[in-house]
Amino acid sequence: MKRISPFLALALFLTVFTPISIFTGHVLFHSAWLTAFLFTGAIVNLVFFDIFLKKYFNGKGFGRMYVMELAGAFFVLYFMVFQDVDPGNHITHLAKMIFH
Repeated sequence: MKRISPFLALALFLTVFTPISIFTGHVLFHSAWLTAFLFTGAIVNLVFFDIFLKKYFNGKGFGRMYVMELAGAFFVLYFMVFQDVDPGNHITHLAKMIFH
């Protein structure tokens, strides 16, 4: 692998973060099983889209591809980790677990 793209970095982060969040009991969704399935699906899709973009650009246009993946990675990270499940909170339990 010549490069670590934002999608691959996020997939590696979610691969480590998912079991930690489940074992500590700080799950984003109301069930640990649902969290495990959704995070696993997100990891598989991130790797798929990374391979798709690499093949689409034929290894050229690294800057454009990197910017698109970075925007997509922030979008996924925001909605999977920082999105508010309880309308009364402004930050989820997972974000509190990361930053505190």
